[in-house]
Amino acid sequence: MRLEDLLNPVLEVDARPQLERLQGFLNSHNGPVLVPPELQNTLVRIIDQLKQLGKEPEALRTPTLANLPTRPVLETVIEHDIYINDKTKLSTLYRYPLHTYIEYPETGTKPVGHLFQLDPKNWVRPSLNFAYSLGKPAGQSRKSEEVFCPVLVDAEELTSGLHMKATREDIELRLHDERESRLECSSPQRDIFHKTAAYIATLRNQG
Repeated sequence: MRLEDLLNPVLEVDARPQLERLQGFLNSHNGPVLVPPELQNTLVRIIDQLKQLGKEPEALRTPTLANLPTRPVLETVIEHDIYINDKTKLSTLYRYPLHTYIEYPETGTKPVGHLFQLDPKNWVRPSLNFAYSLGKPAGQSRKSEEVFCPVLVDAEELTSGLHMKATREDIELRLHDERESRLECSSPQRDIFHKTAAYIATLRNQG
C-alpha cells in the first residue's frame, strides 16, 4: 500500500445520480449503442464491480431463522373426561412425551391419569420416581402423643485418627476436582432417584 493511499483514503460515494443519468440515456436512445471496445470493457468491469458490491461476503452471511434446523418441542398433552372403560372415567389425563420424569404427579378428589411414553430400549417404571406412590402417610405414633427418637451416644473414649496437612491450593484443587466429578455423574434421573431413596428410608425409619 502506498503512502498516498494511507494519507488520502478513498471513501465510498453515492453513484446513483450517474447511474440514473446512464439509465436516462438508454431510455432516450433506442437501438444499439456503438462504443469503442475499450469503453465496452470498462462498462463490463463497472457492472462486475457493482454486482460484487451488492453481494454479501459468504463468510459474513448468517443463516436466517427459516433455514436453521429446528428440534420438535414435545409438550405434555392434557385431556379431560377420558373413559377408560364403561364404568371408569378420568377427569384429567396427562400424556407425557419420552424421557419425562415426574416426582410429584397431580392428584385430586376426582380420578387423574398419567400416561407415559416409554423407550423400548430403556424400560423403566415412571412410578418409581413418584415421591408419594403409596397413598397417604401412615405413621405409628398417635395424635397428641410425644414421639421419642433414639440418640446415638459414645463411650467418651478418645480414639486415634489420621492427621493430614494441606495448603490452600491443595484444597482448591480438591474442591474443583470434586465439583467436576459431581457434574459428570449428575442427571435429573439420578437426582430423582436419590430423593426417592431418601424418602423411602424416612418412611421405613419413622413410619
